[in-house]
Amino acid sequence: MVEENNRLLNEWVHCNHNLGWSARKIAKEYGCGHSTVSRSFQNNGYELRKHHNTSFVDLSYKRFGLLTVIRPLRSDTKGSTIWECTCYCQPDKTLEVHTYDLRKRNKTHCGCKFKGKHDLMHKRFGSLTAIKELPERKNGFVVWHCLCDCKNTKQVTSHDLLRKSVQSCGCNKSRSLIGVQFGLLTVIGMTPKRLHGYKVWNCKCECGREIDIATNQLSRQQIQSCGCSS
Repeated sequence: MVEENNRLLNEWVHCNHNLGWSARKIAKEYGCGHSTVSRSFQNNGYELRKHHNTSFVDLSYKRFGLLTVIRPLRSDTKGSTIWECTCYCQPDKTLEVHTYDLRKRNKTHCGCKFKGKHDLMHKRFGSLTAIKELPERKNGFVVWHCLCDCKNTKQVTSHDLLRKSVQSCGCNKSRSLIGVQFGLLTVIGMTPKRLHGYKVWNCKCECGREIDIATNQLSRQQIQSCGCSS
């Protein structure tokens, strides 16, 4: 029983020390003696703090560029938290990043930005499909020649594709579909609605019924009638 209690206490101390808690705060939170917690601090080689770190901000599961923060690992000698992070290119691989580097955007990727690791060939990003990697680079990122569902092409960096900041050639924002026919549907107007960032159009079916459909559903021919032909 004593060994089990000591094991649990060590786990509490390890977890909350990473969050900047002092021995006194841990003792108060878990209802054990301050001297017991202090002894656990010393056994684990942790520095005793007089006050817990009230400025600690939990960055767990937040994104910084291509990095996603998993959990706090430890504090360095200056009290700065070191975080375990994963990069978009390799979710199963982790790296350690300081709070300062995350907040100042000094570290936003594992290095893949410069190594060209991302093979995006034939992958879809919204209405865009990456069809060719271009030799030029933009701000250090690979540039891809992409084909939009509307048949237009656009050059987009891997950074913009992976972050989903560019998902069309621009047709979703400017192109008017009024009067265009898709199967049994004819677009008769645009609504103020948006579906996942796409414009929603008011369409009239040949049977006379009207239905609202998003741009991507029309351009990909996912919906070609009000349902009367199914």
